Amino acid sequence: MNWFPRSPRLQRFLAVTACTTLLAACLPTDIVLGPNDTSARVRFRFVGEGSDNVLQYTQAPCHFKMDRATRSLAFITYQHKSLNLNSALNPPPKLDMPNDIPDESKLTYAEVRVKAGIPLEFGSQWSRDTGFVIYNSAKFAQFTPEPSADYEVTTGANIGKPMELSVTQLKVVDGHVERLPVAAITVPACKSL
Repeated sequence: MNWFPRSPRLQRFLAVTACTTLLAACLPTDIVLGPNDTSARVRFRFVGEGSDNVLQYTQAPCHFKMDRATRSLAFITYQHKSLNLNSALNPPPKLDMPNDIPDESKLTYAEVRVKAGIPLEFGSQWSRDTGFVIYNSAKFAQFTPEPSADYEVTTGANIGKPMELSVTQLKVVDGHVERLPVAAITVPACKSL
């Protein structure tokens, strides 16, 4: 019995998904700062089930999911009511940023350093496999981090609901974390012909 799907369209989709995942793993994750460069810290938080792959792109008027990325910012895999062994063995990176949600699993977010003062253009690509169907969605955005500031990008995704993405700046005032909304520019997904 042939277990591989017979649909050419599904075969292409599975091949592209596998290649994209493998190539994303080869992207550099560290940032290279010059002597006059400043940096900011960004926490990418994933609210949902499945995998969230956050990639940095060069500026463009629109993006395809398969566009070449310049850097892998975060890869988060999380399932509620699961042991999450893959994520537990290789947890997302942390930079000890201020956190006002202490009960949230440390497997649901990654913290990275980015260059400040220049636009950060990124895409969040969500996917979830139910065993029968693979769901996926992507959203692209851009904002300019300020030097020495902390930010949180929250991505929410679920089956049957549109993907949500929000950016907030984190400031510690009197020992409490304040969240200030940041105007992020949504970068549209390119339409194929």
